[in-house]
Amino acid sequence: MPTIETHVRLVVLLLAVPALLTGCPRSAPPATSGSATSEVVPPEAPQEEEEPTAVETPPPALDPDEVFGGDRMGFVEGWTASGRFAFVRRFPGSPDDPEALPVFGHHGETSAFPELTVFDTLTGEEHPARELIELSADGAWALVVAEESVWLLSDADGTWEDLAEHGVDPAPDFNACLPPRSAAFGAPDQVGWVAADPPRLVMRDLVTGEQTTAASEGLLWRGFPLGDGAAVLLEVEDPEQGFPMQNTSCACRWCNRFALSYGIYGWTGSWRFVEVAADGTRTEVDRMEVPTEDGEPWPCRVEATGDMGNSVERGPWFVSCAEQEAPTAD
Repeated sequence: MPTIETHVRLVVLLLAVPALLTGCPRSAPPATSGSATSEVVPPEAPQEEEEPTAVETPPPALDPDEVFGGDRMGFVEGWTASGRFAFVRRFPGSPDDPEALPVFGHHGETSAFPELTVFDTLTGEEHPARELIELSADGAWALVVAEESVWLLSDADGTWEDLAEHGVDPAPDFNACLPPRSAAFGAPDQVGWVAADPPRLVMRDLVTGEQTTAASEGLLWRGFPLGDGAAVLLEVEDPEQGFPMQNTSCACRWCNRFALSYGIYGWTGSWRFVEVAADGTRTEVDRMEVPTEDGEPWPCRVEATGDMGNSVERGPWFVSCAEQEAPTAD
C-alpha cells in the first residue's frame, strides 16, 4: 500500500467562496420517493434565453437493478468512497419536455430548483435532504442536513447518526455559498460539530469513537477539530451583530456549477480564530491551519447515463467501480 504523506494546508474555506462543487445512532429520516424542500432561494430572476430543445440521450444498456434516480434531469453533488451513498440533485419535469429544461441566470440561479436526494445504492432507499455539508477526505463519511438536523453517514455500514443526540446546533448562518456552519471534518479521522448552551465544539475521533470538547467564550460561529483533543474555533467578536455574512454575488453553492461568474466583496461582521489545546489553553491566532493528508483515490464514482448539455445530466445514475466487485447488501 502506498505511503500516505501528511501535510498541513491553509484552510481557505472562510476567506473565499468555495469552488464547484452530517451512543447508538437512531434511524435515518424516513425513506421516500419524494423530494425535500430547500430553503435556498435564488436572489435573481433567470436571464431570458432562447427556448431550449431536448437532447436525445438514450441510456446505455444497464441492468435496471444497477441504476437509480429515474429518467430525470439533475446532477451529482457527491458520493462516498464505495458509491454506497450518492447525493443527487434533480430538477422537476421530464427531460423529454423542452419547457421543463432549466434556464440559468448569470450567477447560476434558476427557478427550477433541483432538490437533493440521498440514495443508498445498496438498499435502494432514498432520503430527501437539504444540504450535503461535506465528505471526509477518505470518502468514508458524509455530513448531511436533513429533517432540521445534522446527520453523520457511514459509508461502511450505511448508518445515519443524528447529531442532535449529541447537542448539535443546527441554526443556519444564511451564508448560501458556504457549507452549513453546524459541522465539519478537520484533521484526518476527525469530525466536529457546534453545540450551544454552553457554546462548544464537540469532537470525535472516527477511528476510536472518543469524544472531547473545546469550550468557546461567546458566540461560536464555526469550529474544526485539529486532533488530539485540540480545535480551532471561529468566535464572533460582536454577538449583537450575529454571524458574519459574506458579501458576494454567488447565488448558492451548487449554482456555481452553472454560473458564468460571481464576485466576492468582503464581509459584514467579524470573528477571531482561537486555537484551544486539549487542556483548555486558548491562543488567538491570525489564521486557521488544519492538518490534512493525501489519501488513495476512491475506488468508485457515480455517473449519469445521459447528458442534457449545459452541465445538466440525464438520469438514471449508476455506480462505476474500478477493479472492484460490486457491493452486496447484507
